Formats: sequence, C-alpha cells, structure tokens
Amino acid sequence: MLHKLVFSCLIVFLLGTAFAQPSTNNKLIAYKTISSGGAPMLNENGQSVNSTNTTYFVYLSTNSTVQPNIQCIYINQKAYRFKLEKVTSLPIIRVQNNGKKVLVKNTKQKVWQLLIVDEIATNTQESTSENVFKNELVVSFRSKKEMVVKQLEELDPTVYE
Repeated sequence: MLHKLVFSCLIVFLLGTAFAQPSTNNKLIAYKTISSGGAPMLNENGQSVNSTNTTYFVYLSTNSTVQPNIQCIYINQKAYRFKLEKVTSLPIIRVQNNGKKVLVKNTKQKVWQLLIVDEIATNTQESTSENVFKNELVVSFRSKKEMVVKQLEELDPTVYE
C-alpha cells in the first residue's frame, strides 16, 4: 500500500514537471548618461540655467519568444512613454573614456530595448506602487508585475562604437 502511494506521488510529480509552463527569466539592464551642453545657457533675466541632458539605455532580456507586455516605465518617480524594439545584434558595446564597456552581453535570450520617448503628465502619487518611490527605474507590466533597478549605473557621455 505504501509503495503504491509513493509510486503515485512520484508519477504525479514527474507529469507535473514535464507539462509545467517554463519559467520566464527576465533581466532588466539599465544605464544613464548625463551630459551638459557646452557654454552655460541664460534665461531672459540673464540668470544661468541648468543645461544638463540625461539619456537612458534600458534593456530587457527574456527567454520568452513573445514581445513583453509592458504598461509603463517610471524613472525618478516620473512616468514615460517608450518604444519597444527588438535587439538584433549582440553584444551591445559602448566606448568609454577608459575603454570599452559591454552593456548587454551576448546571450541566447531575446533582448528588447526600451527607448524613452517623452514624459507622461500623470499624478504618480495616486496611480503607482511603492516601488516607484524606492527605485530609480521601474518597469511595470500589464500583468501587474514590476521589475526595478535601485540605481542606474552612470556611463561616460560618449558615443557608441
């Protein structure tokens, strides 16, 4: 009797693992560059104006063949529109002042770049999770799942190779 129970449990376990949905292994990779625009700018009153520009490089690596269903991106508690583009050539390398930096390694996973388009005027306090206030970057999926990056790595303001 005990052998039949153990054998039955073993069969159920093996069938369950054989037909289970494969887990999706997502990885969020993100960087930023901060550049200033040469000569200081002045406003109409002759006062100096901060002329820095921040560029974001956000990538999502996933083993799923389906395009990610992303709802919104939050950077520094602000919501942004984005374009999702499939990356067709890996690795992604950027030239830095001190040499080359691999932003995204060569992988068998699918890699998507999230291109930031513009800021969305929204009341972040009302519509978002606690993660938005604790992390520099939050990617919110339509499934209500979120991926976060606490603090983005800052790159030299240089060009791609």
